[in-house]
This record gives sequence, structure tokens and C-alpha cells, in this order.
Amino acid sequence: MPQCEPFGAVTLSDSWRKPNSISGMRNTDTKILDEHRTWFRFEGGQLSNTCPHPPLTCGSTNSYWTPTPMPTKVGETRIFYLNRINAKNSFQKYLSCNPPSKYAVEGRVTRCSEAPGDLVYRIEGQLDDNANDGASICSMDVQ
Repeated sequence: MPQCEPFGAVTLSDSWRKPNSISGMRNTDTKILDEHRTWFRFEGGQLSNTCPHPPLTCGSTNSYWTPTPMPTKVGETRIFYLNRINAKNSFQKYLSCNPPSKYAVEGRVTRCSEAPGDLVYRIEGQLDDNANDGASICSMDVQ
């Protein structure tokens, strides 16, 4: 992790972040990621590249994921886009997970080492929590 030590990334390790989690439904990353503009990483995982299919929504009614490929070279930084799916509306009618999303949020991602999932992220835009219902970033396991 020497490449990423200067970032001082916050580690997110909540089990509700997985795309198959419905627990909580009001978990939120808005405060830590929007207000502090901090770098973050996932413990034992990485940002999900799969849209969560409601009602399994990463612990929030507003869940973010990315279709953007992650960097492969150590030290490489890329722009990525988070897409949002809103579970509240999706229970009645499924919303499309296909990009582009009008709720897309820009961010940066850097590969720290060759280890799978060793990435740090920073959200550059603002997460939409849909009237304070909560907004969460989905993670996935890495092999």
C-alpha cells in the first residue's frame, strides 16, 4: 500500500454494503463522503461493478455502483462514475440500471498495489440521498 499512504483513506467495512443486503435501508455515506471529501477504501472488497437489483440494495434506498473499469496499473488514477438506483421507486416499477444515469456522480480511483481490490476512491460530486432517505456505496468481494 505505499502508493496510497499519503491519501489516508478511511476503510469502509460495513456488511450491509454488499449488493445482496437489504438490512437497514437507511444506512448512509452522505456525511462522511460528501461533507469531508475523503478518500476511502473497502475492507476485503472494491466498489461494486454490478447494479443491485431491488429489494437487495446495499443497505439503503439509494444505492450507488459503477460500470467504470478500475485501474490495472499500480499508481494509476482514473475518473469513474457512480450510478444510482432508487429502491423506493423500484419496488413498484424497476428502474433501469443501464448508464447513463441522471444521478451519475464523478469520482477518482487509484490502484495502490497489485493485490486484488487494493484501490482508494474519492467522490468529487454530491451523493443524492433523495430527501434524506440515505445514500450508500455498494461493495463487492474480490478474488
